[in-house]
Order: sequence, then structure tokens, then C-alpha cells
Amino acid sequence: MSPTDWHLLAAAVPLGSLEGKSLLLRLQNMELVGLRVEKLLSPGPLEPAVATVRHGELGGRYSVVDEVAAERGLASFVVAEMSAPLDMAFVVPQVQLQRTQVEQREFSTGWLAGLYLLILLLLGVPLVANGPWVFWAWGLTACVSIVGGIAFSRWARRGENRVFDSVQGRPSVLPLSTVRERVDQRKAEGRADGQSLSRSDGRARVTALKERYGALLSDLVYRIENAALFDSAAPLTRDFELLLMKWGDVEQGLSFDAAADLADELELTFETARKNAERLGLRHLPAEAQDEAARAAKAARLAAEATAPGE
Repeated sequence: MSPTDWHLLAAAVPLGSLEGKSLLLRLQNMELVGLRVEKLLSPGPLEPAVATVRHGELGGRYSVVDEVAAERGLASFVVAEMSAPLDMAFVVPQVQLQRTQVEQREFSTGWLAGLYLLILLLLGVPLVANGPWVFWAWGLTACVSIVGGIAFSRWARRGENRVFDSVQGRPSVLPLSTVRERVDQRKAEGRADGQSLSRSDGRARVTALKERYGALLSDLVYRIENAALFDSAAPLTRDFELLLMKWGDVEQGLSFDAAADLADELELTFETARKNAERLGLRHLPAEAQDEAARAAKAARLAAEATAPGE
């Protein structure tokens, strides 16, 4: 499969539309990341669908799992959860992503417990039947189990996050160097055709960001509980607002790539301000106002639930 067969994705594509697909991402810091949307969950008719996204740096031994709104754009997700903004994204035949650190620990612990019980049955029971050998039976079982568990834990972590290609219908592992060459080649092919493949339309992304910001602003409960996102006195929020004002001043004169660059910066500053506001919560408010704000948020939530369709 040639790199032109790797399907190039628009950066703003919703994560929910990628269920079951294997993606290869290149970030602007040149890091290569594998990503897969493993499943979509619909909590209820009135709640937005949630996508379970697994991703990990190619060559790494762990992955990360996030649950995000299915309507969230790929580029927005990358800015919020990874080390740099998105440069290019492809649908590829297959990515293999290892377990998260927690999953690997649980997996190894389960096997260790099973191994201990198995050795206890194989070695301990016959020896226990002889009476005087009880102590040695338990000691030998514990030692063999510990050594076996350590060996198994190392074996379980031996894999890496990697990309597979399709050769005559059969999967074939691509070395990391080959993946980099193919991504570079695909980008060069795009430039030769006069295409701009680095990022999707920055103007569309900023429009989507404004809509998302507006939705949060109109959510009374969110606005009360995360007030720092809407308060210019918060330094990170002020950075976002100033950058948004800059966008309004210069948007008309921006080239496609310049708009994409500024959109990257806007998305990053917004996500930084949002995470900071959600971390602070009501603590952003003066101490004497926090209890009253908590009561107001509770009342607003109950009112919203009471007026929701179907209630």
C-alpha cells in the first residue's frame, strides 16, 4: 500500500464518525501517534454521545484512554490531550495500541494471582499432605510465584504501539522510520499538487470554537461552577480573550496556512483556560461568595432538569 492510499482526514472531523477506524497522527512537534475510537456510548436521549478514544505515541509501551463528546473535532481533541497541535491525520489499515499503565498493572496482577494458585495446587497440596513440609511448601510456592510474576509482567509489557500496513491482504508491521518517510512523502505529494495538507480550514475551526465557547457561556450551571473561564481577571482566560480579539482584527487578511496557525494557537489557549477554570471551580470566587454560588448552581441544575423534555 502506497502512502497515497492512506486516506487524509480533515482536522475538524468529529471523533464520533471515526468509530472502529485506525488513525495515524503527526503532531507539529513531529511526534507520531496512533489513535483509535473504540466505541460510542449514548447515555440517554437527552445526553450527548461519548466516544472512547485510545491513543499512544508510536514506539511507546503504553496507551492513554479518554472519554470525550462524540461531536468533538479531532484537532480540538489533539490540542487538549496531546503534546502539540495536529499537523496531519491519516486513516491507515491498522494501529496496535498497548494497554494503559493501569490496565497492564491489573492484567499482570490477575495473572500473578492465578499463577500463585496454580503453583499452590501443583506443589503445595502434595507437600502439605506430608505434614512436616507445610512451611517449605508455602515458601517454595511463594518464591516460584514471585519470580514467575515478575517474568510475566515484563513479558506483558514487551509490545510497542505500532502501525500495520496491508501487503497482499495480510497485515505487515511498518518500522517507525518507514512510517516517517511515508508521511513526509504524502505531504510532499500534496504540495506538488498545490494542496495544503497541513491543517484544515482555520476559519471553520475558529467558528466551531466560538460555538463551543458560546454553548458553555449559555450553560448557567457551567458558568457558575467554572467562573474563571468567563472572567478576564483570570490570566489564562485573558490570554484567550486577547487572542480571540486579535483573530477578529486580522482574520480577513490571513492566508490559509496563517489562519490555521492562529487557529491552532486559539484552540490551545482556550483548552488551557478551560482546564484551568474546571480545576479551580468555585475556588476562583471570593471565599465569602462560594457557598452562595454552590447553592445557585444547585438550584440552576434542578431547574434545568425540571424543564427538560420528558420530565
